[in-house]
Amino acid sequence: MCSSLIMTMYNLTTYGSAVSLEGYTFPNGITALYCARHNLSSLVGCPSTVTHLICGDNKLTSFEGCPAGLTKLDISNNLLTSFDGCPSTITSLQIQHNKLTSLSGAPDGLTFLDCSSNLLTSLVGCPDSVTVLECNANDLPTLEGCPSNVNELVCSSNKLTSLKDCPSTVKILNCYNNHITTLVGCPAGMVDLLCSSNELTSLEGCPPNVKYLSFGHNRIATLDGVPETVTELTCNFNELTSLVGCPESVIKLYCDNNRLTSLEGCPLNVRYLDCDNNPGMPVYNSVPDLYIGITSGQYSAIERARNE
Repeated sequence: MCSSLIMTMYNLTTYGSAVSLEGYTFPNGITALYCARHNLSSLVGCPSTVTHLICGDNKLTSFEGCPAGLTKLDISNNLLTSFDGCPSTITSLQIQHNKLTSLSGAPDGLTFLDCSSNLLTSLVGCPDSVTVLECNANDLPTLEGCPSNVNELVCSSNKLTSLKDCPSTVKILNCYNNHITTLVGCPAGMVDLLCSSNELTSLEGCPPNVKYLSFGHNRIATLDGVPETVTELTCNFNELTSLVGCPESVIKLYCDNNRLTSLEGCPLNVRYLDCDNNPGMPVYNSVPDLYIGITSGQYSAIERARNE
């Protein structure tokens, strides 16, 4: 939160017995209000001038009382079951940790939506205007209904088995902790891809221009298919026996907890390397200014290896 917002936001610090905002007195003309954790069951009494409202961690069951001109709303950790009454002017909405079963009725002008940790089984109804979507920790089996303009998508901890229906506009994707078996369907223009904790056995379909790639906790045995553009690579907890195929562009490499016996194939440009918990891994001294992290076994410290 920027400093200017902190200075102008009115913080409701008095904890009264009222379950709505009718029991409070507010300064004239306030535009930002923080009233989280006040045991509120209603927003009735919220000043009509408020455009930014943070009212998470209450007992709200509806949007009743929300100012008609609201543009930013954090109503997370409440008891909402639908978007009925949600102001149509909202462009940024945090509604995670509620009891939503559908995105129908969400404001048409939304650009940022966090609907994580609800009871969603579909993204159908999500407004086309959304460009940043966080929908992790739901029960989504597919990405059907994902808006066509999304460029940042967090869909971790769902029931996805593929990336079919992932919009071609997505540049940043976090699909951690699903049941995905293939990267086929990943948008070609993606630059950041986090697909750890899935059921991948290969990198087939990995977008060609990815710079940050994390596929730890899968069943991948080779680095074939890692794009030549990657600068940071996390491939820990897989079945790798060799680093051959690792692109020379990589400068940060996390390959711990594999089946490596040597660092053959390690790019010469690597400046940070975590190769802990690999069988018989020796200290590697042939890359200048390389930081090697080995935290167990024979080598119990982070060592700096230099050319002699």
